[in-house]
Amino acid sequence: MSNITKDAVILYSGGMDSTVLLHDLLKQGYRVHPLFFSYGQGATFGEKVKASYWLTKYNINAHLIFLPKMDWTSSSTVKGSGTEYVEARNVIFLSYAMSYAEANKIPEIYTGFIGLNYYPDTDPLFVKMMNEVSTHVSGVQIKAPYVRWGKDDVFQHALNMGMDGLELLDNTISCNLAFNDITCGECPDCLARADYRSWITAE
Repeated sequence: MSNITKDAVILYSGGMDSTVLLHDLLKQGYRVHPLFFSYGQGATFGEKVKASYWLTKYNINAHLIFLPKMDWTSSSTVKGSGTEYVEARNVIFLSYAMSYAEANKIPEIYTGFIGLNYYPDTDPLFVKMMNEVSTHVSGVQIKAPYVRWGKDDVFQHALNMGMDGLELLDNTISCNLAFNDITCGECPDCLARADYRSWITAE
């Protein structure tokens, strides 16, 4: 990793995309301030375990934010069945991140949103509009460098940066249908990860 030169908040879930972004920012010389959100998601335990692996590896402390369980949602992420989308979840997360960044005089917030199966609160327009709100309210910029990439691009980027592909797959969780650390094995994210594993082990 390069010498530390600047600070950034990162929304960190222990998933593949945010873990690759965490590594990316460290490689660029950022001092990162990860925010981990607990909001009643079924995979809370698994996400904490996976996030802890990388935080320990990089010797970083995260700020754990406990939110009320979002039991009004119809999302499978909280309910165990239904759609994967959690209504306006990232509006909530970024609002906390804005407050944290402003209070701690941190100029940038990073998120690992990707351009696969856009949700209303992860697409480029959402990022643009939230950045406008954030810069107006606090002067803090919101950045989503992978927002026009797919998961394949993020995984390839990880390999290009020298990350160990199997270590990345073994120590992240990306399934919105997961319970604790048990993934469904059938959703698009799980199937993509299985493809990556097969590709790496076949080499």
